[in-house]
Amino acid sequence: MIENRTVTAALLAVGVLVSSTYTAGAQQNQPNTVPAPQSQPNTVPGQQNQPMTLPGQQNQPMAAPAQQNPANLSALDRQFMIQAAQGGIGEVILGNLAAQRAVNNNVKQYGQHLVEDHTQANTELMQLAAQKGVTLPTDTDAKHKALRARLGQIPGRRMDRTFIREMIKDHAMSVAMFQREAQQGRDPDVRAFATRNLPTLQQHLQMARRMANNI
Repeated sequence: MIENRTVTAALLAVGVLVSSTYTAGAQQNQPNTVPAPQSQPNTVPGQQNQPMTLPGQQNQPMAAPAQQNPANLSALDRQFMIQAAQGGIGEVILGNLAAQRAVNNNVKQYGQHLVEDHTQANTELMQLAAQKGVTLPTDTDAKHKALRARLGQIPGRRMDRTFIREMIKDHAMSVAMFQREAQQGRDPDVRAFATRNLPTLQQHLQMARRMANNI
C-alpha cells in the first residue's frame, strides 16, 4: 500500500516537471513582436507647421512696386509735357526743311530760327522730364510727319507759302497749349517751363503772320 502511494507521487512529480518544461519552451518559441510605430511627421521641436522655404529665399522682403509717377504729376501736366515734346521735335524737323529748301530768304532764316529756339526748349524739357520721372517721346506726332512729307513734294515759292501758312496754325495751337499750362498747371516746375517758353512761341507766331503777306 505504501509502495503504491510512492509510485503515484513520483508520477505526479514527473508530470509537473514535464508540464513546466513544455510551457517554458512554448514561451521561448514565440516571435518577438514589437508594436508597429505610429506614423508621425518629421518635425523638429519648436518648428511645427512652419512653411517650406527654398535655399536662398529665407527672410527676403517683398519687392516694392515700381513707381509709375514719382513726381505725382497731374494728368494735365503729363499730357502737356508729352505734347510739347512732340511739337518741339516737329518744329525742328520742319524748320530744317525750310532752311534747306525755301526760296525766300526770310523763310530760310525763319526756319533756322525755329530750329535753334525749339532745340533749346526741347533740351530744357528733357531735363525737366528726367527730374519728374516722365518718359518723353523721341519722335514727333503723325500730324507733323504728314506735313513734312507734303512740304517735301511742293516746289519753290509754293512750298514757302504753304510752310508759313502751316506755321501760323501750328504756333497758334502751341501758344494756346502753353498758355493753358502756365495758368492751370499743377506742378510749379512744369508751369514755369511753359511760362518761360510762351513768349518765344508768341514771337514765332507773329513773325509767321508778318511774312504771310510778303511771300
